[in-house]
Amino acid sequence: MKPQLKQADPAAIAHFKQQVRLQPNRGSDDCWVLVRTAFIFRGCRYGGHRAAWMLKYGRIPIGMYVSRRCCNRECVRPSHMFMATPKEAIGGDRHWMRLHPERVARGDRSFSRLHPERLARGDRNGSRLHPERVPRGEGQHKAKLTSGQVLYIRKAYAQGKSLKVLARQHGVTTWCVNYVVRKINWKHLP
Repeated sequence: MKPQLKQADPAAIAHFKQQVRLQPNRGSDDCWVLVRTAFIFRGCRYGGHRAAWMLKYGRIPIGMYVSRRCCNRECVRPSHMFMATPKEAIGGDRHWMRLHPERVARGDRSFSRLHPERLARGDRNGSRLHPERVPRGEGQHKAKLTSGQVLYIRKAYAQGKSLKVLARQHGVTTWCVNYVVRKINWKHLP
């Protein structure tokens, strides 16, 4: 476990201030943005927001997170942060949407209503433009059967074998065999 930064360490604070810039055109409560993605001090790498918290307020208790009130992922200003439990940290975006519903595009202001021409529908959909890219059969990551098994199941069902027997034989559910027989799944095979 890497050491935590010491509160009010002058060398660390000076190094931190060299890597921070203020966002332009904002009010007196500007966000501070770290020039790099992480803060590196004395050979240890810290997330910028965690480093800012430790330098201002001290240690971060085990199991706690540092979250931002401003919802700017790059912000490292300590006054924009608060300590949160894992549950609170995950729910941060939902909390922000409840506080600022006017900033969340809904209804007639949503992207799909404002720019329907940009949505890939019908013949512009990726599966229609490039059908070779869509994994089918065994190439699909959840496939439980092989092409040979599918052909055998269809042939055996046509000869009168029951779905239940075929399902037990291949170690799948009767619904799986039912979809294979009705060509809901594995449509690309005869």
